[in-house]
Amino acid sequence: MITKNLIWVLFTITALSACSNPIEYEDPSVRVSVGDKALKITNIGFGRIYYFVVDRELLAVIDWGVGFGGPSLSNQESVSILYEDIYGLKEPIKSGTEVMVFYWDDSNREDPVVKIQSLELQSLPIHL
Repeated sequence: MITKNLIWVLFTITALSACSNPIEYEDPSVRVSVGDKALKITNIGFGRIYYFVVDRELLAVIDWGVGFGGPSLSNQESVSILYEDIYGLKEPIKSGTEVMVFYWDDSNREDPVVKIQSLELQSLPIHL
């Protein structure tokens, strides 16, 4: 009887801990964690990054001009972005909703011409 109860307790703890852990997406510079009400973006690279989060359905209507400002994160810095603050995302959030996290680095900051030519926009599709 004790063994049966112990197995049930261990199973319950494992199941509950698995449900409470956020889903994570990662590439060499950015980690994105999906929580119940917010995304957490962490800069895991070596330099400053700038980021932009948008509902995937709006990608075709965004004016993709070159921009160098906006919100940014230093190395190992994190930010939580509430779903209600994501550009174009409408609540209630439906199953299968996807947002895009775009980011770019701060390399070649001293020379704007070189910076424009070397700007590499990276993206991560995130399922909510």
